[in-house]
Amino acid sequence: MNLVNSSNLLERARRLIPGQTQTFSKRASWFPVGACPVYLQSGKGCRVTDVDGNVYIDYICGLGAITLGYNYPATNLAIQEQLEEGIIFSLPHPLEVAVSDLLHQTIPCADMIRFLKT
Repeated sequence: MNLVNSSNLLERARRLIPGQTQTFSKRASWFPVGACPVYLQSGKGCRVTDVDGNVYIDYICGLGAITLGYNYPATNLAIQEQLEEGIIFSLPHPLEVAVSDLLHQTIPCADMIRFLKT
């Protein structure tokens, strides 16, 4: 298995970033060397490709956030449509209320809804 680019990036990161990554749970030290990718370049469905071109099944699923797989067409389309409208506004967007209402209807015991990025 070719890991030249991964090794080079990891060595650079060790000099620049505490723990080699900005996300604690993505540290290379958590994963077996040679069995798991270190740096991912792309993903499609359940498969990811690392910076060296090696293909893996992503059992980590984007730390649990990628339940539909990577590059899921309906999700990509929704993201592209929202990008045209704008993102990361300085004030609330009506979508917050709409999604909160949908979640409240789906989960009746949820009295209120709170979104977090973690």
